[in-house]
Amino acid sequence: MKIGFIFALVFALAGCGTAPPGGISKDHEAALNHYLRASRTLILVRETYIPQAIREGGTGRWGFDEGSLDAARIARIRSYGDEAALLEYVTALHYRNLNVHELHYAAEFLETSAGRNLLAGNALSPADKRSYDEFMSNPIGLRMEEFDGFLSRELPKALVDYTDKAMEIYVRENRLPNRRKP
Repeated sequence: MKIGFIFALVFALAGCGTAPPGGISKDHEAALNHYLRASRTLILVRETYIPQAIREGGTGRWGFDEGSLDAARIARIRSYGDEAALLEYVTALHYRNLNVHELHYAAEFLETSAGRNLLAGNALSPADKRSYDEFMSNPIGLRMEEFDGFLSRELPKALVDYTDKAMEIYVRENRLPNRRKP
């Protein structure tokens, strides 16, 4: 993935200003890729959050019966969404809000035993707990916690937008009676 090009495009489309002159630096790109791999952020968005958002949006805003939104239908609805744009937006949020040092430091923590267990939802051993507490007491750990809160506010809005656009096309092209509820 050419992140520099993606950022220029995302910044232009999102009205977020412009990418830095010359695009994203090689160091920032490497740090961003390192963090995104270690955190599995894009995998989580793609494999968990998108299907969940389609299910919730389909039953909540679009009037589908919960039983009618099986995995096959969710996959069909998903095919109408611009998943690449959503993932680029998530990537851009990381780029705009985290610097090279923060990204590398957080990625390095996530690659430790404590980080892997934390990501997997496993109970932390006493040693892992000490490692986690040390990371979280560091200014970068606190910064990552702050960013996580920011991402937790921004991502749901992007998922609603993604879902509604995909659902609108799906409903229209399949001539379904469903309409978005206000």
